[in-house]
Amino acid sequence: MTDEIFTDDAPTILDRSTIERWATCPQQAHLIQCGCVSNVNRAMDVGSLVHACISRAIGNRRRLSISPPIMRECIETYAAECPRPDVQPDVVAAVRKTWSLVDAICRQPDGRERSPDDLLRYDGGHGERSGQLATDMQVGGGVAVRITGEVDLLMSTASIEELDLRDWKSGWKHWTASDVAASFQFQFYAYLVLANYPGVNTVTVRVFMTRDGQSTRAVEFRRRDMHTIGERINSAVLVYLAHHKAVAAVDVPAWPEPDKCGVCPCTLSCTMPSRPDADIAEDPEYFARRLIVLEAGAAKIRGALSKLVKANGADLDFGDLKFGQNKPKGKARAVPCDLYTIGDKAGEE
Repeated sequence: MTDEIFTDDAPTILDRSTIERWATCPQQAHLIQCGCVSNVNRAMDVGSLVHACISRAIGNRRRLSISPPIMRECIETYAAECPRPDVQPDVVAAVRKTWSLVDAICRQPDGRERSPDDLLRYDGGHGERSGQLATDMQVGGGVAVRITGEVDLLMSTASIEELDLRDWKSGWKHWTASDVAASFQFQFYAYLVLANYPGVNTVTVRVFMTRDGQSTRAVEFRRRDMHTIGERINSAVLVYLAHHKAVAAVDVPAWPEPDKCGVCPCTLSCTMPSRPDADIAEDPEYFARRLIVLEAGAAKIRGALSKLVKANGADLDFGDLKFGQNKPKGKARAVPCDLYTIGDKAGEE
């Protein structure tokens, strides 16, 4: 850890996932913090178990110098022994293509075997090998904050001025180098590494996707980037400090966007602070953004009801109301007005 900058008051400790939620949307962060919405789901459970399998195998590589084939076998064995029988098949499926990940851990870019001593820090490591990193900051009017995060794997390179940061994802999202470069998570991790290793000038990041065996291209974060990244972290912490004590969700702002609201676990509970007396003509932007939240929530409800229809093999019948695939077709209508962003390509040749 970097030298502490505080003498009297203990700093507020904030982990990466907490800060990132507040940076994404204060409303989401508040609803999760107060327990109104759970952000735990099957995909997260599977991800945690996949990380545990890989971390145990890295520990074996670090302590016992096991070969790449044995390390790969360890990952598969640990996945098969998953303590959650309900998700075990998905965990097993998620680690079937980890050869490229194992190869990156065990071999140098030129093909030579990598020394286990190069594995500096990793998720599940102990003592100086722990993947947990932290550094101290002062934000706002000098508020003491300690930011923390746990990296999947940090490795040394041929240069004392460069470290390799590797991360793995067990979900279905396809990550790109552009995603990594813009990601709050990886900017945050790079900042922590640079803060803890003052002699390092470059952190090279790659994300491995365990389901398809691919990885992103390398993305470099340099020491000269620390100011820009630090300001982003500082802004996120200030949002947290401004709103984390709020009691009512309507007192916390929301930052709706189609991509965010579509995957947000809080869509159905979001108040986006409601303004029932507002005039649409006077503030159309507010209502357009409110529509994003409402449509994202409607999509979730529609998806859940559609699953019931498929499971039942028939439309849902509530007497005067039905839901399903047998809605009578109406006459052709004019193209309706709808939300869209500049990046939409629908309808283009």
